[in-house]
Amino acid sequence: MMVSSFSGLIISMLLHKGKMNIEQILNATLAGGVIIGSSADMIVSPFVAMCLGFTGALVSTLGFHFLEHLVYKYLRLHDTCGVFYLHFLPGFLGGIIACLIAGVTPEHMYGEDIGSVYPMMGGGHNRGNSKQGGIQVAHVFTVFGIALLSGAFTGLCLRIPYIWTAPKNLYNDKEFFKFSGGDHDEKLNIDENTQQQNQKERREERAEKRDRKKEQKEDEKKDKKKKGSSERKKSDPEEVKADNGYSGV
Repeated sequence: MMVSSFSGLIISMLLHKGKMNIEQILNATLAGGVIIGSSADMIVSPFVAMCLGFTGALVSTLGFHFLEHLVYKYLRLHDTCGVFYLHFLPGFLGGIIACLIAGVTPEHMYGEDIGSVYPMMGGGHNRGNSKQGGIQVAHVFTVFGIALLSGAFTGLCLRIPYIWTAPKNLYNDKEFFKFSGGDHDEKLNIDENTQQQNQKERREERAEKRDRKKEQKEDEKKDKKKKGSSERKKSDPEEVKADNGYSGV
C-alpha cells in the first residue's frame, strides 16, 4: 500500500501537469490493498508485493482518468463511487495474479504450512500446484459471472415501475421516504413553488446588481473621457485662445 499510494501520487501529478487529484490518490492507495488481497497469505516476495502495489495504483488512476467519462458516455453508467476502478479492475487482476502464484510456486516452499493456505494440497491430498491454479482461475471467472448476473437482475428490478422512479427534483430524496409526522417541508411552510419563487427572486436580484455595476462602469468611463478632453484643451494654447474669443489679429 505504501508503493501504491506513492505511485498514485506520481501518476496523478503526471496526468494533471504537476497538480494532484485527491480522489485518484485516495483510490490508488486502497487499490494496492485490493490487488494483493487474494495473494496476501501466499509466498510473495517484497519485490512482487511492490510490483503489485504499483500495478494497482496504475490501473486505478488511469481508469479514473480515462475510462470514467467513456463509460458514462457510451454505456450510460454513472459510477459515483468509482467501484469499477477501485474494486473490480485491481480485484480481478489480483485474482488472476493469485492464480499464477498458486500455479507456479513449488509445493516444497510452503513446507508443512501448505495445508493452511491450500486445504486440498498436502496432508494426504494429491492436488498439485498447477491444478490448484487452474481451479482458482475457474473460481475467479465464476465470481465474475455471478456479479454480472446479479448486477443485471438488480438493474431489471429497478426498471419496474413504483420501485424506482427518477426524482422530479434532483438532489432531493424526499420522494423516496414516508414521514411519520408529515412532510418536514410542509411543516416549515416551504414547498416547491416557494423554493422556485425564491430562486427566481434571487436571480433577479443578482441580475439587477450586475446591471447597476455595468451602469456605474459606463458612467465612470464617460467621466474619464470628459476629464481627459478638458485636460487636453487646457494643455493646447490655441484651443484656449479660441475658447476665449481671441482670434490673434
